[in-house]
Amino acid sequence: MNQTSDRCGPAIRLTAARLVVIGRGRLIADTTVRRRLGYLPQNPGYYPGFTVAESAGYFALLKEVPGAQIPAAVAAAIGRLELGGKANAKLRTLSGGMLRRAGIAQAIVNGTPRDEEVGP
Repeated sequence: MNQTSDRCGPAIRLTAARLVVIGRGRLIADTTVRRRLGYLPQNPGYYPGFTVAESAGYFALLKEVPGAQIPAAVAAAIGRLELGGKANAKLRTLSGGMLRRAGIAQAIVNGTPRDEEVGP
C-alpha cells in the first residue's frame, strides 16, 4: 500500500476489478445501464426557469425514456416524492428541501429504484 499526500488516506493499487451494475458488467457502451441509472450529485445544478415537471421531463429525455412514456414517468416520479402540488412551480421558487426532492425526481424519472428498494 502506498501513502498519498492528500487527506484521503492510504491508496490501494488495483490490478484488476470488475464492476457489475444492474446485472451487467460492460458499463461504458451499455445503454441499458445508462438508461436505468439515477444520479444526484451533492450540489446539483438546475435550470431555475424550469418547473419541477419540466426539469424531470428534460432528464427523462436525456435518459432516453421513450417520448410517449415521458408524461407518465414524470407524473410517477413527482408522485413518489409528494411533489404534486409543486409540479408547476419554477425551481427558483423552491426551498432547499423541495429543490432536493425535485433533484431526486429527475434522478428517478427513468424508473430507477431508490436505495432502499435495491437489494443484494
